[in-house]
Amino acid sequence: MDNWFTSIPLAFDLWEKKLTMCGTIRVNKKEFAAFFIYSKNREPRRIVNVISTKHDNEKKKPHIILFYNETKGGVDALDYLCNEYNVKRGSRRWPYSLFQGILNILAVNNYIVYSSGNEHVPRRMYLRELGKSLCHNHVILRSQSLNNSIELLPV
Repeated sequence: MDNWFTSIPLAFDLWEKKLTMCGTIRVNKKEFAAFFIYSKNREPRRIVNVISTKHDNEKKKPHIILFYNETKGGVDALDYLCNEYNVKRGSRRWPYSLFQGILNILAVNNYIVYSSGNEHVPRRMYLRELGKSLCHNHVILRSQSLNNSIELLPV
């Protein structure tokens, strides 16, 4: 699980529902206990804090680290695909930023589902057609509106 989504309350909620999770956690989260924070003179990007409701081994290289290293590829791949054709634009309004992030993830998921059952289409072309199909009905309604004084070009 990505460190944006991982939290201690989420781990407890999933544990109560008999679900397991494994992921990295940011130390600047408010629920992260103060005694877990490391010294300020450490090397950046060297320490990874991992949380899991599945593992309890405390050997030299815990099983949780081995499991995380084996399964982190999916999150990295999603991050890469979301950033390849990103709809996010700078905004100070957090709901707008959240909506743009959700759009990125939905576009990746939609492309994966589409490509599993159809011929290969380059992702750029697929996203272009997806955008056109999402806007098509709105463009038609606006062009038919009596109050619309500007002539709209077809998409």
